[in-house]
Amino acid sequence: MAVYSAFDDYTHVNAALGMGVKAYVCKQRSEQELEKALLTVLGGGTYIDEAAQAKLQTVTDAFKLLTKRDSQILTLVKEGLSNKEIAASFGITHRTVENILSCIYDKTGIRSKTELQKL
Repeated sequence: MAVYSAFDDYTHVNAALGMGVKAYVCKQRSEQELEKALLTVLGGGTYIDEAAQAKLQTVTDAFKLLTKRDSQILTLVKEGLSNKEIAASFGITHRTVENILSCIYDKTGIRSKTELQKL
């Protein structure tokens, strides 16, 4: 399966790859690049265009910068817990959770809790 999308952000690319997509090409790319992607998939390979690949790598590298607490909170966000529920589980205030989420957003470039939940 291949995706030809207007979006090249981490969330869209990662979600597509998580669904088994073998090629991801942004609509800003040339027809030749789309053709190359399709031929790659038909040949049994995987193809992600350079812009999307760069964003995947940037966010992946950013996750290495997360502290232990950042990672713990990210895990609970991905499980769908609210900020108040996360705060209660760690014995901290919901404002502290919001501050930590803000740091996670800054480190990863992801801009919303909804996007974090899709990771």
